Amino acid sequence: MLNLKSTRTLFSCLLMAVALAVAIPNSKAQGQLINKKEEVFLHINSAELVVGETLLFSAYVRSNLTGKVSSLSRILYVELLDSESNSVWQSKILLENGRGAGDLFLSSLLSTGNYHLVAYTQWMKNFNDLYEQEIIIYNPFEYYKPNSDAKGQPTVEMFPVSGFLHADRENELVIKAAYADGAPFQTKGRIVNAEGDNLQSFETNGYGLTNIKFSPAAGQNYRIIAESETGDFLFFDVPVACSDCTLLSVQPRKNDFLVQLKKGNLPAWLEVVDGQNRYFSRTIEDNESFTVLRNRLPKGFAQIKLWTADKSELISTHNILNNAPEIQEVSGLKTFRTRTKLEESFSVEEGATVSVSVSKKYNNNLNAFNLAYDHGTVQFLNPGFRKSAGDTDLIEQLQVISKPEIKPLNPNFTPRYLAEYRSDQLHGKLTDETGARNRVVTAAVMNGQLELARPDSEGNVTLSIHPEKEGTEVLAKLMGDYQDVEIVWENEFYENYPAFNNTPLDLDSAKVAALAERSIKNQVQNVYYAFNPDSLINTKLPFAEQFLSVKSYRLDAFTRFPTMRDTFIEYVEEVAVNKNENNFNLRVRLWDSAEDHPSDTTELILIDGVPFSSKEALEISPYGISAIHIVPYHYYSGEVTLKGILMLETLEKDLSGLKYKQYNINYVGVQGKKKYRRTDHTDPCKEPDYRDQLLWIPQLDSQEGKIDFDFFTSDIPGTYEIRVEGITASGDPISIKKSFIVE
Repeated sequence: MLNLKSTRTLFSCLLMAVALAVAIPNSKAQGQLINKKEEVFLHINSAELVVGETLLFSAYVRSNLTGKVSSLSRILYVELLDSESNSVWQSKILLENGRGAGDLFLSSLLSTGNYHLVAYTQWMKNFNDLYEQEIIIYNPFEYYKPNSDAKGQPTVEMFPVSGFLHADRENELVIKAAYADGAPFQTKGRIVNAEGDNLQSFETNGYGLTNIKFSPAAGQNYRIIAESETGDFLFFDVPVACSDCTLLSVQPRKNDFLVQLKKGNLPAWLEVVDGQNRYFSRTIEDNESFTVLRNRLPKGFAQIKLWTADKSELISTHNILNNAPEIQEVSGLKTFRTRTKLEESFSVEEGATVSVSVSKKYNNNLNAFNLAYDHGTVQFLNPGFRKSAGDTDLIEQLQVISKPEIKPLNPNFTPRYLAEYRSDQLHGKLTDETGARNRVVTAAVMNGQLELARPDSEGNVTLSIHPEKEGTEVLAKLMGDYQDVEIVWENEFYENYPAFNNTPLDLDSAKVAALAERSIKNQVQNVYYAFNPDSLINTKLPFAEQFLSVKSYRLDAFTRFPTMRDTFIEYVEEVAVNKNENNFNLRVRLWDSAEDHPSDTTELILIDGVPFSSKEALEISPYGISAIHIVPYHYYSGEVTLKGILMLETLEKDLSGLKYKQYNINYVGVQGKKKYRRTDHTDPCKEPDYRDQLLWIPQLDSQEGKIDFDFFTSDIPGTYEIRVEGITASGDPISIKKSFIVE
């Protein structure tokens, strides 16, 4: 007979199978797209904060292929890293249909500096993917000494749009001037030949960028001469132009891309890929041109690759950006008084899911990403720097040119980590190389949960547990007599991160004074917040009942015997005491049939929820036991089958002094869902209102093609910005901005 636990386990497995079947269709079918990858976007309230403030974020997990929210993963891993990519905070967010939210109160223990907010699902770990947003945190309570050498050496680089610098023809180039840490700088410069003749002058903008056209001669050497910010001259060699390189021209147009092979000695083979799918492929002849429709390509970055006709050698790669969406900026700057109620309404496609932030605009060095410009998990340049259409086009052009090569996934890809579709998964590995594998059952107990797993032939163990709201220790222990076998548990989060670029901190006297004033007002606001905090929504996480049928014995109702052996023999008919040589073993007498069950099953013995052996259970004093519980049925957990469960409950729930071998896992709990407080000035009050975050709605769904919300202004004057980020039902990003003034 199946108990409730086994039925739900089977149902969970079926759900996972269906989810993965949808996510990973048969990739061997010709032309079939593979929707394997997820990507994350975090809408944050601000990219520059002061300690004592709260970093708020709303999470979107979507399909890399369609852009639609993804229901494949249920757990999102979020970390805050310092400037050296060391973790300073970890949390997990419970996702519902690809959406979730969380927050982090910034402690005064955090130092002034650059931080990075990263997020990913366990499924994304199969591809080493993550989302990253730079954050700057200021701590007015500590002395900050800037690192004068942080910028590093200035460089000026040249990026040919075609991928190669071609000789004896006009080349379109993007020039980038930046320091080693990625900070751009303005410069004037020129390209000269070996004789020093000025052939082409240029001047970069405030983002260190410009584009020029240049026609190098075959076999000639050229140099870039540019001015540094200190007035010194910088010299950089220009790559030697190629006289026999294949020239693949790709011209973006409104509805398509015009592709032309202008020079080649070929035929060749051309394909369009995006890292997991091939969208277009064909043979191309020298001087042939054709169009590739945008609606046949994925949204975002893709690559056009040119191979030799036999596909044995890659000739060139050209990056393209398809359908870059635009931020919708609502014009008209209106002025309102303090403590005034504002009502807003925006037209948003029916079925869209969005998040809303209303906050004061500061003169920040760094801005939060917008979903409309977030073209994936790796940002070449912070999209928040955009100010005009020309700058936007130039930055996107540079992003496209400098994008690293995209390598398509192996069609026979086998994931190491399963998507956490229903439960939280903990991964470990046995240290034993011999008989313990395949026969050792691992038990874990956490806040009343009991989960079992059987190692595979390689000794890998995966424990599936129901998400918990609070962090705790998971006790994992090996059943049986394998005393020398240990389990090494993996970190749930990434162990190492790449070195991210850090934006230089520009702290002049005016900004220091503004930060100090902002910090004082925030401290006052936090005092009143303590009396009216955000409230947790009382949502019960899914948790299957552990046992359907339990037989219990309360020992206070019986005359106690001096040993547990006598207690079982005299009172507990569901438990047999067997003697094996000089040892006694406990066996549960089952009420269900023994037919059709694996022959290698065993009983599970728990004392206060901790697994123990028969020997240990018989050695405990019955005077310290309050109750005996028995599950007299075969018990199923995944592929593990138990011949019943025997549970001893001690009087003080302290194991009565028993010692045990354990392997603890520090489990990071998921954040509870919150309802963020709303300030109401309908009734006048004397309490100060120093909010610069006027409204935060982490999730709002479109109704009848629009979203409506209201909020009150605070006592702080200045320019404020409404930011709406989201995704339509069809997978298109939404980014809306609207500013207003409070006086």
